[in-house]
Amino acid sequence: MTVKASLDPPKIYSPGIDGFETCRRLKKDETTSNLPIIFLTANTDTVDKIKGLEMGAVDYIIKPFETAEIVARVRKHLTIYNLQKQLEEKNTQLQAHVHHLENLATLEKAINETQDIVQMMNSAMQVTLSVFKCDRAWLIYPCDPDAPTWQIPVEITTPEYHGANILGTDIPMDSTVSEVMRISLSATGPIASGDMYEHKVAPMIVKELAVQSQISTTIHPKIGSPWLFGIHQCSHARVWTENELNLFRDFGQYIGQSFGIFISLKRLQDSEKQFRDYFESALIGFAITSLEKNWVYANKCVRDILGYSWEELQKLSWAELTYPDDLTADVVQFEQLLAGKIDSYTIDKRFIHKNGSIVYIFVSVMAHYKENGTVDYIVATLQDITERKQTEEQLRKLSRAVEQSGSTIVITNLDGTIEFVNPFFSKATGYSYDEAIGQNPRVLKSGKMDPEVYRNLWDTIKRGEVWQGEMINKKKNGELYWEYATISPVKNEMGQTTHYLAIKDDITERKRAENELQKANINLSKTNQDLQLLNNQMQDELSLAREIQYSLFPEPQPDWSQLEVVCFTMPAQSVGGDFYTYHKFTSHLVTTQSIGTEEVNSRDTVQRYAIAVGDVSGKGVSAALLMAVSLSQLNAMFVHDYPPTERLAHLDEGIMHYTKPRQQNCALCYIEIDKTESKRHKDEIGGFALGQGIGAMMGYQQHTFELAPGDIVILTSDGVVEAINRTGKLLGFERLMEIIIDAPTTSAKNMLKHLNQEVFAFTGDAKQHDDMTMVVIQI
Repeated sequence: MTVKASLDPPKIYSPGIDGFETCRRLKKDETTSNLPIIFLTANTDTVDKIKGLEMGAVDYIIKPFETAEIVARVRKHLTIYNLQKQLEEKNTQLQAHVHHLENLATLEKAINETQDIVQMMNSAMQVTLSVFKCDRAWLIYPCDPDAPTWQIPVEITTPEYHGANILGTDIPMDSTVSEVMRISLSATGPIASGDMYEHKVAPMIVKELAVQSQISTTIHPKIGSPWLFGIHQCSHARVWTENELNLFRDFGQYIGQSFGIFISLKRLQDSEKQFRDYFESALIGFAITSLEKNWVYANKCVRDILGYSWEELQKLSWAELTYPDDLTADVVQFEQLLAGKIDSYTIDKRFIHKNGSIVYIFVSVMAHYKENGTVDYIVATLQDITERKQTEEQLRKLSRAVEQSGSTIVITNLDGTIEFVNPFFSKATGYSYDEAIGQNPRVLKSGKMDPEVYRNLWDTIKRGEVWQGEMINKKKNGELYWEYATISPVKNEMGQTTHYLAIKDDITERKRAENELQKANINLSKTNQDLQLLNNQMQDELSLAREIQYSLFPEPQPDWSQLEVVCFTMPAQSVGGDFYTYHKFTSHLVTTQSIGTEEVNSRDTVQRYAIAVGDVSGKGVSAALLMAVSLSQLNAMFVHDYPPTERLAHLDEGIMHYTKPRQQNCALCYIEIDKTESKRHKDEIGGFALGQGIGAMMGYQQHTFELAPGDIVILTSDGVVEAINRTGKLLGFERLMEIIIDAPTTSAKNMLKHLNQEVFAFTGDAKQHDDMTMVVIQI
């Protein structure tokens, strides 16, 4: 509001009425009681001066006086008055917010004091009826315009007005109710209805329940269908305030959240997993503790509130996390609960967060009993009320905020004349309060700014908008400095601008840092270009290396008539350490058998096949190089007719000179299949990883298995079972076995195709950390 001062007030000794009486009447009248009054008199009597000030005058000026002094004093008192009005408005807003939070806390407390969903709904409607001072509060389920029926599970009314008297009854859906539900579901917030609103109360409701005004909103529990929540005003046509609509919206949201929790509790007997999954993601903290104050269960909300993981909480008691000053009050009630003196209790208390900060928690505690009546464990719900406590503290701090601000704060009139500066202004500019009052902010102009900046500033704030920008100004001592300013209009109740408020921060150091950063960015850009060029060169070289590596592998499917083998490999990076190889040994064996008195020579074709899948430890180029060494050494071994165990011992010695100094090794899955006409079996060699010399020294073990026609043998590297999906889960041996069991066994090729499809369906586009190699053999 704008206060105009009269510089020709009535004198104390005016005929018929003196100044004291005028002051008394002004202070008695509510419309003028807050106006600042200044006595202007030639009377120097100290008693009269004290009397005037005690009656509420803000100043007492004795003639003779200077006009400039009068004007300055009036301006000062008007500025103080207007700032006080602004502070009162802010206090009113904060008080309204605190009142909002307190009402929500009342609802929270009512809901948290019971574990029964029916009692919870009744308690929530009782609180709603009380807080909104309405005549009826109700819930309808489901809020589904396509449902065949609906019902009213709970309805609370004042004694003067009856309810629908159809609680829990299935009511056929009609077009009127269906349309109300459809509108509510499409709305983004509460819908106010009545003769003064766009939405009207249904005539049937007006006639049967005498409703004149209504608010309704849809609430969405995490489980089940939506509900319709509403209140009626029957005594008069009520205009709902914005604060009431916002509070009603929050009531609906909290009741919706609570529905989810209570529905989950009701289903706990049917599914403990469902119970844990829901409460793990609940917006309200839920915990179970032992009689010794240890945590038995705490959901994610509790862990987030306290900052501890579940593993950490299990090592602590809730008493250890309680703020010391609040522990005694909690323990006293806890012991009364264990002794059976009380069934439950609630408490506002402080916990110590893992990071050392204090969090304010509303805790509702109740006991769960064994069949013999003794306490089994303790159930508690926890609600973080830190924000509410902080708001209350903010209200206490507001009156000191302006004076203690670390930013420069300046208030001017519409002409730009300074009427108020905070202490930080003097610290930042060098001008004292008295030097600044009455001046124009142009006293700080440096002459370094484009005049267009100032024109734009004034055009913006005169339009009633906020201007923000950077300025280079000059201190009293001539030193230049940069400021970031936010200048906004201060408006009265009528929306008229009365003053301008500037909040400014010194950004000199930031500007200096920006200049340095700009120079650094130029250098960084040049470095990035060089690195990009180098990266492109490296990518070209890696592509060539991949082509070379693939050229080392034999064909994915050898042309063998008696054995079907198909191979697949894919590196995790451009090149990798996995490989596969195979070899066919062919020789002839002549045996002599005695048949009667004759000796008969028989000639068998001995066909042996070696198949191997290798995995060199490490990744990238180094693993690829060692892979090439291991592969070439193994292929070279095939020219010698070594037994399988001796072949691997030679290979261990052959590559250890390359792998051992680098602490690397080669894991090799190696089999030989003997397909003579008289027998079919598989030799599998097992033992130490290659490349460390241990296998050559200790030897390798050979295992022989009989195979039948149609049998399938699958070799994979560990990158297959350790393949991950988008969520980080491993494929694993069990899942791989399930894939193999479900796969077609008509051919090795079909088996490999099925394995690839299922493995890559699992991994999706997730980046793999290990190479994958698979070889499928069918006898």
